[in-house]
Amino acid sequence: MTKRFHDELRGMNVIGANGRVFGTVDDVELDAATWRATSLVARVRSDAITDLGLEKPFWSRARLSIPIHHVSGATNVVVLKTTLEEFAQLIAHAAADPD
Repeated sequence: MTKRFHDELRGMNVIGANGRVFGTVDDVELDAATWRATSLVARVRSDAITDLGLEKPFWSRARLSIPIHHVSGATNVVVLKTTLEEFAQLIAHAAADPD
């Protein structure tokens, strides 16, 4: 991934499979060994924080790491394969089973 592509992703809306906006791309996480993107880090919109089961940080914005295999594609927006509700279930499951 080039720096230019990374810069183009930053600020794009992240939209669930049902068209609901999660937030915007804030960063891209890379695997240092392979230089492949592993996750997108999104700033979560305030109206999506509660629906995702996240707590609103007092001083900052809520951020969510979205594994790249959940991304369907990116043009002028990043579209996910899952809905916001399905992603909330994944978060709840991961919190209940931290292994």
